[in-house]
Amino acid sequence: MVTYIPGTTLPYPRGAESAFSVILPLITVAGGLSLSQVSAITGLEGSTVQNWVKRRWVPKPVDKKYGLAHLPRILLIGALRDNLQIEQIVALISYATAPVGTGTVAMTEAGLYDCLCAAVRGLPLSGDGILDTRVRALAQARCGNDGMLQKRLEETLSAMSMLYIAGVIKRRALDQINQFL
Repeated sequence: MVTYIPGTTLPYPRGAESAFSVILPLITVAGGLSLSQVSAITGLEGSTVQNWVKRRWVPKPVDKKYGLAHLPRILLIGALRDNLQIEQIVALISYATAPVGTGTVAMTEAGLYDCLCAAVRGLPLSGDGILDTRVRALAQARCGNDGMLQKRLEETLSAMSMLYIAGVIKRRALDQINQFL
């Protein structure tokens, strides 16, 4: 199950109003976060964040502090970069946060991040669900009473199955993105 706030090393606290509400106090108390604090929260190398700033995927920090204009984008890119090119992530963010008409209020990047977190919170991953039951049954059927062989097959099948599913989902997502970008 998704137990960490996407794009961070932070576990979801019980009863949190939203994912960004957990992070917001960290930003506001100090008037922004240093690069080392951003790295600690996101698990990203400082040089990675600096590279994103250099490439203009993330705005420049103000007085070496990352705040509301920076962190949601860093979190979104960090959460999605394993499966999508950063240029595509930035285009998606721009698409979702662009005003849709006169007088409309655009979605903020923090709001978009919260929506992503709400969409994936509690989704089953390895360790629970139908896939694990199926993998366990297949491994038992193929390996009989050989516990070590069964364990090895379960681990391998689980990883391979998730990678395959991730690939299918990635292709579907790219097809969908190509329809509107």
